[in-house]
Amino acid sequence: TWKLEVVRDMVDEDATPVAFLGITETWWRCYMTEAQLQIPGYNLARCDRQGRIGGGCALYIHDSMAISDQMEYSDRDSNLTAVYIGSKHMVTAVVYRVGSNVEGFHRMMHGLQGFVDFHSQETTVPDIWLAGDFNLPLLKWKGGVPEFVDQPLYNTLRDFMDTNLLTQMVSSPTRGENVLDLVFTNRPDYVLAVNCDDLGISDHSMVTCTLAFNCTEKVERDLM
Repeated sequence: TWKLEVVRDMVDEDATPVAFLGITETWWRCYMTEAQLQIPGYNLARCDRQGRIGGGCALYIHDSMAISDQMEYSDRDSNLTAVYIGSKHMVTAVVYRVGSNVEGFHRMMHGLQGFVDFHSQETTVPDIWLAGDFNLPLLKWKGGVPEFVDQPLYNTLRDFMDTNLLTQMVSSPTRGENVLDLVFTNRPDYVLAVNCDDLGISDHSMVTCTLAFNCTEKVERDLM
């Protein structure tokens, strides 16, 4: 949890509140309490990997945005935590995926689709923010759209993108020469800038999206 202390310090030093913060490969265990993992001013949704060391993901939501509903999915290769924020009509989710478990990834994304559909109003789909470490190195991105890779894992992700009209916002490598950490949204017009920074505490870069998004007041916000 020492890396979480670094994150806490970054949030404290930020002049403008971070709207939501996703962490992948947390390595947290069920005996770790919410109090241990707290970031002041944020509510936590987490999904710890079951039956295998490592993995897991977490999502911190600024406490000005109440969580109306949440879901999670976990198997040995994939983890997902997602929340619905009714006041913003928004679904925010974080994913960690590794390995070649096609059926597990399909179940996870199918579950997320059901969550989005459940919270879709008659004519209005929620704003969607989906981020995480997808570990799909064959994907090459051009203008937020992937080049075609005809493999089941990639097809599952592409189908989810197509169904929800999502754009992928990260174009710079996040581990080595690969773009593994991705941010998807159906509101790319809200994204002002995307940065990938090496903090020296992980073998992945931190992805930060600066948003034209009202979190606590009408100022620019960050998605990390």
